[in-house]
Amino acid sequence: MSLSGIASSALSALKANATVLDVISDNISNVNTTGYVRRTTTLSTTTANGVVTGVEVTNIKRTVSDYLDQETLTALGTSSQYDTENGIYDQINALLGDVGDGTSVTSRISNVTTALAQLSQSATTSSASSTISALKTLASTISNLSASLTSLQNSVDDQVTSNVDSVNSYIKQITDLNTEIQTTNALGDDTSGLCDQRDQALQGLAKLIDIQTSVQSDGTVKVATTDGTLLTGFSAYAKLTYGGAEDGGGYSGIDITYYSSATDSTVGSQVDLGSHIQSGTLKALLTLRDSDIGELQTELGSLAKAVIESYNGVSNNYTATIPQTTLTGTQTGLLSSDSFSLTGTTIVGVTDADGKLLSTITFDFDNDSYTTSDGASGVIGSTVQELTETLESASGGLITASLDGGVLTLSAADSDNGIVVEDDSDTSTGISHLFGLNDLFSCAIPTATATGVDGGDDAGLTGSDNVIAFSLVDQSGNTVKTYSVAIDSGTSIDSVLDQLGTATDGAVGFSVNDDGSIDIELSKNYSGCSLFVNADNTERGDTGVSITGFFGIGTNTTASYAGTIAVKSGLSEKTLPIAETDLASTDVGDTAVGSGDVSGAVALEGVETAKIAVAAAGGLNAQSTSLSGYSSLVYQDIASRSSDAESNYSTQSDRLTTAQSLQSSVEGVNLDEELANMVVYQQAYNASARLVTTLTDLYDTLLSATSS
Repeated sequence: MSLSGIASSALSALKANATVLDVISDNISNVNTTGYVRRTTTLSTTTANGVVTGVEVTNIKRTVSDYLDQETLTALGTSSQYDTENGIYDQINALLGDVGDGTSVTSRISNVTTALAQLSQSATTSSASSTISALKTLASTISNLSASLTSLQNSVDDQVTSNVDSVNSYIKQITDLNTEIQTTNALGDDTSGLCDQRDQALQGLAKLIDIQTSVQSDGTVKVATTDGTLLTGFSAYAKLTYGGAEDGGGYSGIDITYYSSATDSTVGSQVDLGSHIQSGTLKALLTLRDSDIGELQTELGSLAKAVIESYNGVSNNYTATIPQTTLTGTQTGLLSSDSFSLTGTTIVGVTDADGKLLSTITFDFDNDSYTTSDGASGVIGSTVQELTETLESASGGLITASLDGGVLTLSAADSDNGIVVEDDSDTSTGISHLFGLNDLFSCAIPTATATGVDGGDDAGLTGSDNVIAFSLVDQSGNTVKTYSVAIDSGTSIDSVLDQLGTATDGAVGFSVNDDGSIDIELSKNYSGCSLFVNADNTERGDTGVSITGFFGIGTNTTASYAGTIAVKSGLSEKTLPIAETDLASTDVGDTAVGSGDVSGAVALEGVETAKIAVAAAGGLNAQSTSLSGYSSLVYQDIASRSSDAESNYSTQSDRLTTAQSLQSSVEGVNLDEELANMVVYQQAYNASARLVTTLTDLYDTLLSATSS
């Protein structure tokens, strides 16, 4: 080999080893840099006319594993999803309180029973006051929980908005880096640093939504959800838009609009992202907001309904120990023109200031007749208006009866007199029960969905803009169908339900049952879906109660019971219905209510453990249980969900740790290995340098000999 050939080989080796040492130095310098991927070099010989002329660095590349990268991205999504769920459930558990800590709904129910037991043993003003306080605490615990869950739901929705913005930011960052990498590759320059930045953006995106990646031949990366919905690549990128909470309830969907990477102009058609997300923080937030918290709200509403109806169902069999001049019911949503469906008998009595019976009216609803203590008789009628008119006329002027805004009021004409209403103890559909004259609890909308009305009754809609909007929501919380129906005013209840059913093209059928409740049937294509009322601006007369609220239509209507449960207005130590009457056996002139009678308190003690039928709600199936048992089931359901979230997070966190460890072993910097390589290439560099020095000496010797 000629001296020039030796020089070429030595200099190329010197340059190549210097480049390798620079790469090794970068690796060592970034050993603790997050997202840094180890660089390696490829050395190749150079030739000329088949003769080796030296060595060169032909490639500096990042040491990556496509499989481990994708596994890490997937694990990031699932781990972030369950981490988010676990955190939210911690907040929910903090709101609910533990069953044994005295602040849970279950404990509050037990406290009511304890107070009633004390009242039944010693009927004093103090024990009556303690009972009312326990009732109020139970109601406020449920309503405060509902308000807190609503606040948490809104907070989760705020996080959805924030996450959507973050997803857009990551997608745009990846898109811009793709463009820069493509350009840099075309120029033949190193793109390692840009690829590191892109990997960091991909990991940030993977925490929010599930993604799969595919590196293209030009160095760009195509990003899509795991079901193939494009996010960026092929000269277009996605931008998400989210409208947040909608008026009347519910939330808007998350839409994808595609933009050209080159011009930023819109391309293609919009896509709904919701059903395409499988994991990630955004998936967790949507599931929690639309499904989990919503189901808990429904369960809590169902519990509130059970509390109201269980206690009121017993209290309306009793009366105040001192007959009151006025008995005011609770909101029924009924109109004067409505039919009613009562059974058994109800006796309405009037007493004097000393509690002695002045007169009675016995209503026999099974035979549509009434009789009075003075021997008069007649027909009751079939509408609420006829019932109130009969109450007044049959009393001989001793009672005035009026239905105002869905609330029935009975008043003694003489302010010194009192009124006692005694429903047949074997029925829960007498006058006191229907109108809540001796209720303990109230609600802004009636909880008794067996309204007693007939489908042919006037719906009572007097407004000109009666719109009901509702959605069908699947078990994952995704909105499947949405409907908005303009309801004709001055129409019957049957007609309203027909209009709702017609609007769904047979997807949903509505009909009135004999007891005035609504039967809702979903077609087989929508089996398993629940109905959610997005908006209802209808109102039955002047009741303030909408059609859907009156019949309890919609899972969110059930949830609303918890938000407005309260102790009945005006309930006091004097009006607490704990006395038992027997008006059928009491003669006029005798005392109507026994002094110190606490039979009602004893009966109310049994409410906590009495069997009740509860409809399916949230994640709980329809079942027969006790009030305390159902309350415990609500807590158990949350505990189970919370445990699942914690277990899933632990599993996926371990999966992520394993994936990152394996990824680091392949792509990360091993300091020992790099230092060993540095020694090798320093020696190679020194050898090349010595060769150059020797070559220089040879040239000097030759030049010296030539000059001599």
